[in-house]
This record gives sequence, C-alpha cells and structure tokens, in this order.
Amino acid sequence: MLRLTSWLLLSASAASLLAQNYTQTITLNPGWNSVFLEVTPPDTNVADVFSDPAVMSVWQPRVRTSTVAFIQNPNAPPFNTAGWMVYIPTNQAQSVNNDLYTVAANTPYVVQVAGSSSVTLNITGRPSLRASPFTPDGFTLRGFPVDPANAPTFLTFFQPSSAHDNNGAGPLTTIYGLNLPSGQWQQVNATDLMARGVAYWVYTIGASSYMAPLSASCPAGDGLDFGQQAVEMDLTLQNAHSIAINVTLSDLGGLAGGGQRPLAYGVVTNAATQDLTWMPLPQNLLTNVPAGGTTVVRLEIQRSQMASSTYGTVLAVSDGLGTRLLVPVTAQAPTNLQAGLWVGDITVNGVAETYNNPTNPTPTASPFVMRAILHVTPGGTTRFLREVIEMQQSAVTATNAAGQAVVVLGPQSVLLTDQSLLSQFTGVVLRDRTPAGLRISTAGFDFDPPGGTNYLTMSGTFGIGNTVGVAITLAPQTPTNPFLHRYHPDHSTNAAYTVTRQIQFTFTPTDPTGQTATDYGVNEIGGTYSETLTGLHRNPLVVSGTFHLAHTMSVPYLNVNQ
Repeated sequence: MLRLTSWLLLSASAASLLAQNYTQTITLNPGWNSVFLEVTPPDTNVADVFSDPAVMSVWQPRVRTSTVAFIQNPNAPPFNTAGWMVYIPTNQAQSVNNDLYTVAANTPYVVQVAGSSSVTLNITGRPSLRASPFTPDGFTLRGFPVDPANAPTFLTFFQPSSAHDNNGAGPLTTIYGLNLPSGQWQQVNATDLMARGVAYWVYTIGASSYMAPLSASCPAGDGLDFGQQAVEMDLTLQNAHSIAINVTLSDLGGLAGGGQRPLAYGVVTNAATQDLTWMPLPQNLLTNVPAGGTTVVRLEIQRSQMASSTYGTVLAVSDGLGTRLLVPVTAQAPTNLQAGLWVGDITVNGVAETYNNPTNPTPTASPFVMRAILHVTPGGTTRFLREVIEMQQSAVTATNAAGQAVVVLGPQSVLLTDQSLLSQFTGVVLRDRTPAGLRISTAGFDFDPPGGTNYLTMSGTFGIGNTVGVAITLAPQTPTNPFLHRYHPDHSTNAAYTVTRQIQFTFTPTDPTGQTATDYGVNEIGGTYSETLTGLHRNPLVVSGTFHLAHTMSVPYLNVNQ
C-alpha cells in the first residue's frame, strides 16, 4: 500500500469556513509531492499560495499529446518542459522560465520542497463541483473526492466506471502514485487505499468525465449560486453504484443570526401534484439514491433568515462508501430589494370595545379586508398610496456618428400618482383598441393628496423587524369625511368633525397570515396591522389585524423621479 497519507493530510474545519469557503490543509514533505488543490482561493497568485521559503518549484501538467511526462524521473528537473508549466520563486535564476502564475480548484500540482522539514499550507477558498475530463486513451493527472474518514480502495472507487474497470469485467486500468521516500512514480495496487488531495496518474479507456461513484450536479455553474433573485435550486445526486445508497448532506457552515439556517429543503406532501412543504435544513440531511439512478434534492434560500446581505456555506455530500463531495452555496439579498410597488391585503379581525376595554382589540365575528398600496424608493422612503397608474415611457433614441437613430434606452414602465402627468405617457393595456393605463386603487383609505402627489410619506423603515406608519387626516371638507352630508344641515362642513387615522404596519420574521411564501422577506412580506381612529367617538377607536404584501413592480420612483 502506498503510504501517501503519511505525507499529505487534507482536512476541513467548520470553524475556519468563511462564507462559501472551505479550508484545505496540505502537508508537504521534503522532496516531491503530488497534490490536488480542491479550492480556488481569493488570491490565486501561485507565488502567494505556495509562498513558503522551502517551496523550490511548482509544476502543472499541460494538455499533452503523449504521456511521457509522468514516467520521467522527478529528481531530474526540468521534467518535460514541453508538457509542464512551472513556477520557481523569483529569487532563483531559473524563474525566467516561469509560465505558471495562478492556481485553481480541481487542479493537480507537483511541488518540490527543500530541506528536511515538512511544510503545512492552509488554503482557504471556494470548492467546485466542476471536474476536468480525462485524456482519452491516455494518462491524466488528477485527484478525486475521497472521503478521508472512510477511504475506499482504488478498485471500489473505479469499479463503476467502464473507462477504468470495464464495469468490473476487466482489470483496473494502470494508475500511478508518487511514492515516498524515493520520489518515483509507482503503480498502485487495486486494493490500496486512496487519499484525498493526492493527484494520481490514471489511464483512461476512451473518453470519460467520471468523478466518483457518487456525483452531484447543479443547474448551472459549479455550485448552488442563488444570486439575488433565485429562490429554489435543485441538487441532483447520481449513484453509479450497483446498490441503493444513503447519502448525507452536511451543512458545514454555522447558523445565521437568531440561530437560523437560511437553507430549507422541499418535502413532497402530495405525490400526485408534487406539492412541497419547506422544512429547515438540518445539520445533516439523509436521503436515498437508487442503484444506478438519481435523486433530486430541492433546496430553497430563505433570505429573511440571512444575517447579512450575503450568505454562503458548503454542503458536504457523502455516501459512506468512500466519496465526499463539496458543494459551495451562495446567495445575496437584492440591491435595494424593497424598492418598487407593494400591493396586498389588510385583514382587520380585532376591534377594541370603547367603554369596557378601549385599548385592547378583541376578535370580531368576521374579518374585514382592505387593499393596501405602498411604494418604496431606492433610498428607503416609503409612501402610502390610495391609487397608482402604470403607464409606459417611450424609448429614448440618439443619433450616432453615421447619422442613424439608435435606441439608447428601451420603453420603460412608470408609476404615476399625479394624474396631470398622464398625457406625457402611453398606456400599457388596450381598451377598445386604445392604449390605456393600468390603475390600482383602494377604497379603504382616502386622504387629501398634498400638492397633487396623491401619496403620503410614511415614517419608519420598510423591512423585517421594522415598522412604518402614517397619519391620515379627514378634514371637515374632505368628501369622504363620515360626518359630512351634502343635504343635511347638521352635517355641513361647519358641523363635521376632523377624523384622524394613525396607521402602523409592523413587519414580522414570519407571515402571520398563514401564507407560505417561497421567498418571504424579499418578494413577499407580512406582519401585524394596527390603527387608532380619533374623532368618530369620544374615545379613540383601536382596531388590529394582519397584512400581506407582494412586490408587484420594481419601478423605483413615482411620477418618474419622485
């Protein structure tokens, strides 16, 4: 058995994870070391990654037309320079031949160390599911996602691959490992144990992209990158074993603020309709993958549970049979995520008794529903609207150097509360073959719009854990003042009372309306509603309820620039 683990030990510590990063610890012994880097550090400069003074040279194989490079004696550098890229510290004269400048995940390197002491490197970076294909009908230097806690033999690891074991019907293809202390490439035995982070020369029959008996793939990229908008993503697990296996997904990251884990996983509650219930992702999630089949794990990012505007972690995927994959996960909160139009319902279900309990609402016999319309600017200003009209601003053109008109800004939607601006824009829907605006209004709230803006500026901050409020005043002359009556002398503007409505929306971490939004806190939000009315009764009237709002449009301003 090759004693590779005595000179190269790779491990990860959850405490050392930074966002989607993983720390790989490499121990290099004096002489030649064949390593497989499984992360891409933020600083990819090879001189910074291999900065220890004992490192004499770092080599990376090129894409080759022959396989002579691996059988040459490493003790007689410069190897086959046509088949290798090299980095030599710049304090050595040979550095003039340097053509290796950066490092990357899933890449093999041969490292020469001087002296008589080992060198330990801790390299923190982003892992990657993307693996390079093998050289067809030739040797490829590469490492594999071996589980260091349950190392497989070469035979069990490669047996499912016809390019390396002919589906178990033939002998294992030729594989070489770098032997210590001789520093020579030596053919491994089928029963030898593999080591994580070690690069081996592997002969491949034909073309192959075999990763391991257990492989994982994402919809795009080399990990689960939710970005600013994606809510759900699939992690597909492929089992090349001839038996069904239990796979464990372990979240190597810590909990976010409040002891929450922003990731959730979908559980099918109705096989016929494929309805999902989202459950918080535990530290370790167990799932089954059938023999030769796939299982899709659907994951959701709950941005309301993110402790900051960015989130990252690493999922370790292991089968208990020798494979351990690393899946980076990232997500961001959208820039100005609240900016735009929010429309939803308020459900009033509590009213205080004016005499017996004037400040504490009690449940009503039936709820009363009102529409609410709010708009948030990129600067965080929240406006309370009674109506808004969507219109379209025409495309902006300019004349180029050839005298041709070119579009520099396409048609844009605008939100108008000032009706005097309607004639400047075109409609967005057709009514009787005529373009018209799309109006959204509410009958539950009325106020005298200051300066024709038709909105009121709210106090507070829009977002989870915050409260926004507004005061609506119905003056005696306001047409909707409940005391005003055109035909009754006791209900004239001289006799009507001023009515005020103090309104508050308090945003809660979970939706009290019972709706299960897939991206609560980002595109949908809810909370508790409270209102105090004065002027209708000798005592203030207090009502309460809940609300749910949806982000319907991302137009950041009202009336073009307000």
